[in-house]
Amino acid sequence: MEVEEEALKSVGLDHYRHAIVCGLSQGQKRRLAISLLLEHKPLWLLDEPAAALERCIAGHLEHGGIVSTTTHKLIATAPSATRNLYFEPCGRFSD
Repeated sequence: MEVEEEALKSVGLDHYRHAIVCGLSQGQKRRLAISLLLEHKPLWLLDEPAAALERCIAGHLEHGGIVSTTTHKLIATAPSATRNLYFEPCGRFSD
């Protein structure tokens, strides 16, 4: 299996291998970008990652990668390897 096929499968887009990108939904385009651009990078910086990426994030963490996200809701991925920081409007934060 080629790297691109593995990347598409990792984000659930393997059935769209021959699709035209402009025909994909916004969420599918985001997952495509993650799979093709960040698949083999050790650190991912994500702003509001979609729930559909949780499986991809979990796989990245399992292979020793690091993910830093900003989000309004918790991502239930690798809780033993996760550190959550909560920022308050006044600028303070807590664990």
